[in-house]
Amino acid sequence: MFAAPLQKIEQFFISLNDQLLSNPVARQLWSFYESRSLQERSIIRASLFIVFSVFIWFAIFSPISSYANAAHQQYLLAKADLTWMQENREKARQLGSLSQQPIAEIIPASPLAPFVVELKPDESGESAILVLSAVPFNILVESLRAIAINNGIQISAATLERNPVKSGYVEATLTLERN
Repeated sequence: MFAAPLQKIEQFFISLNDQLLSNPVARQLWSFYESRSLQERSIIRASLFIVFSVFIWFAIFSPISSYANAAHQQYLLAKADLTWMQENREKARQLGSLSQQPIAEIIPASPLAPFVVELKPDESGESAILVLSAVPFNILVESLRAIAINNGIQISAATLERNPVKSGYVEATLTLERN
């Protein structure tokens, strides 16, 4: 039952040995090994075993261990993120029920009101085009952040240009949409 596979394995090693001995460098190494005494041969074998073991460690086991450690760290980070999300589930639900005021009512009540040139809401009140003039950039950013947090309104498109007269001021055309 096992005789045929064993013969194939034996023939494979014989052909491998013949191929190695056909190589001049391998033949020279083999003749060097054969010329040594039995004690030197055992030292050479032990040295080769150590070198081979170190090679296997650095070529196979070390990279696998590093990959496993990195995968474990990613798992721990994902687990921490999941725990955080589960703990903040209620807060997220509250954010989902933000003010449902139409955009046309939110912008005039915001710090951006003095800078509004034009506000064109759509029929549903869920999106609008907002044109601002000579608005300080920091007020623009802070106001849009507050509007996004408090009302769930995000910028879907924006065009900003520097104000030619005032430094730190911008001319802006924004498309706002409710999430």
